[in-house]
Amino acid sequence: MPSIQGKAREELRFIDIDRKKPAISTAQKAARYETGASDWRNSIYVRQGQNRDRWLVTNVSGKTITISDLLAVPAIDNNQTVDLLFYESKEKVSTSNVLPLLIKRGWLVMKKILYTGQSTNVTSQTVDNAIDPIQIDQVESLIAGSGGGGGGVPSSGCITICPPSNPKFSYGTIASVASMSQSSISSTAVSNGYLGKLTGLTVTGNTMFKAYAVMVNNDVESQPFAIWFAANMAWQFTPPTPEYFTVEGGSGGFNGFRVYIKNLDPSDTSDFYAIFYYDEE
Repeated sequence: MPSIQGKAREELRFIDIDRKKPAISTAQKAARYETGASDWRNSIYVRQGQNRDRWLVTNVSGKTITISDLLAVPAIDNNQTVDLLFYESKEKVSTSNVLPLLIKRGWLVMKKILYTGQSTNVTSQTVDNAIDPIQIDQVESLIAGSGGGGGGVPSSGCITICPPSNPKFSYGTIASVASMSQSSISSTAVSNGYLGKLTGLTVTGNTMFKAYAVMVNNDVESQPFAIWFAANMAWQFTPPTPEYFTVEGGSGGFNGFRVYIKNLDPSDTSDFYAIFYYDEE
């Protein structure tokens, strides 16, 4: 007949088997609080230097860079090398939208080092295959900063690529525009106290048309910043960056974006449609 002590040991064994999360050791608890570690397992592997891949990026832009969708990764100074997997999981880094764009622009250089010691250089030509498929078209227009025209490195400050902070869109239509006549469609007014940044414009209609877009500040229109002759009855315009065409929201007059459309059909009327995409900061 089992002793009382034996029964107790047997009960404790089954309790231990059923336990969902075993107790964390003192070493693991200490590792949680190492500077920069977002996961105690990651931190322990860094200390031990084994059984862990490393994805190293080096900043060669000449300026400080932040990777805005990898929030645990600190700002990377010029010529500084950082192991991304020290701060974020491989799954998180693999699905970054911003990282491949920075590599494609030549601002970051990346090297993947497996725990076996095998290494691979990730270049602008190989980044799409080296990292999970990235929707570059969705972030190409999200470059923020000023200076260094043509999407180059800003002359001062930091390089930051980030999603829109307050994305908006506005739809408008005009009906039965007469042959060889012109009319306009305006966006919703930019909110008072915000800066509206145009990120895209789509215009379509039933006939060929000519169109041009302007910014409007307190009812005063700018010179046309984009002009289109549409033989295919559709126009999609994306600014080089959201910083190019901006409007300050205010309480007096209309502040927003406007497109003028001329029906080029020699005999038929036409309906036209426009969608404005913009961010409010």
